[in-house]
Amino acid sequence: MSILGTPKVEDIYKEGRSNSRELILKFGKIEKVPWKDVISKATEDALDLLDRLLKFEPEKRITVE
Repeated sequence: MSILGTPKVEDIYKEGRSNSRELILKFGKIEKVPWKDVISKATEDALDLLDRLLKFEPEKRITVE
């Protein structure tokens, strides 16, 4: 969470996501750190892929297709 940040409110208040709400209440709002700050030598395409793979909401994550 220190890099990814806390999920958006609309992403956590869905059925079956009570653990997510508890995490946000415990840690508070954390802003996302830009991937370029974390992995400075990575290409823009690599950073875009990483961002798509690590979406909080499963429906928004990239798939094999």
